[in-house]
Amino acid sequence: MARGRAAELADRPGDEARFRATYQRLERLALPLHPFEQAWSDLRRLRAAYRPELVAATELLLVPLEFRHQTARLDGSRSD
Repeated sequence: MARGRAAELADRPGDEARFRATYQRLERLALPLHPFEQAWSDLRRLRAAYRPELVAATELLLVPLEFRHQTARLDGSRSD
């Protein structure tokens, strides 16, 4: 299940556009950079290596809705 979700997230529309905007910002600061295509390829390769595990961990750590108590009020009048 996590692998399918990771593949689904791997190349979301807009990822390259956001990366390009950040890359161009760093370029304007005259920072030393790898060529864009190489940097984008490297990022995609690195993501492919860690994303499945990250998605799986996130899904395992999500608290089911029935255990979430956002509406629970804290009693601020008590002091310990």
